[in-house]
Formats: sequence, C-alpha cells, structure tokens
Amino acid sequence: MAKRGQLNSVEKYFIEGNVDELEVEEIAKALDRTVFLVQKYIDTLPRAVSPEQPATPPEEPQTESPLYQLMGRKKRNEQYVATVMTPAASEYADNTRPQRLAQNKKIQTAIHKPKGD
Repeated sequence: MAKRGQLNSVEKYFIEGNVDELEVEEIAKALDRTVFLVQKYIDTLPRAVSPEQPATPPEEPQTESPLYQLMGRKKRNEQYVATVMTPAASEYADNTRPQRLAQNKKIQTAIHKPKGD
C-alpha cells in the first residue's frame, strides 16, 4: 500500500535528483508513492532547456518611461544586476503620482491615509 498525503521535502529532493535517470514508476516504487503523485510533482518542475533549443536571452526592459531613464543601473556580464532610484527619479515619481493614481482606481483604494490627512 502506497503512502498517502503530500510529498515531504526529502521525497521532493529525491525526485528532482533522479527525474532524468529513473522512470516515474521506479521513483514511485522507491518512495512507496503512487505513480500519479510522482508524475504530478514532476509536471510542476521547471523544464531544462534541451541542446536543440537554445535559451532565449531575456528581453531588454522597455525604455518608454521617463522614470526608467532616470533610474541608476549597474551592468555585469551584459546583464543588469542592480537598480537604484536616483534623486531625480524619486522627484519625478512624486510629481507624477496624482496622474498615475487617477489612471488606476484600484491603486487609489490601496493607499492608506492616516486619520487627520
């Protein structure tokens, strides 16, 4: 009789480490779990990129926003690794806040204003 309930972290680690070497049935038998449960967990794992299918490089962020151009960015190995809000970007964000709030009613209800304001 197979164990019931959710997979624990040790079982998940075992599946992740052996998914390429063993068949689903073999993993299920080793863990004393159902094939369905093991396959369900395997389906949630991110797929590795096959050699025939090259990885696509991440798209560059859109530079349409003036705020984007005011942000300080640090590049390493052709990738952005850090973003810093500069004083100019902070001032721009503060000045355009009423316009941005007017565009989206959902945002307006999410902002908490303390009593007295």
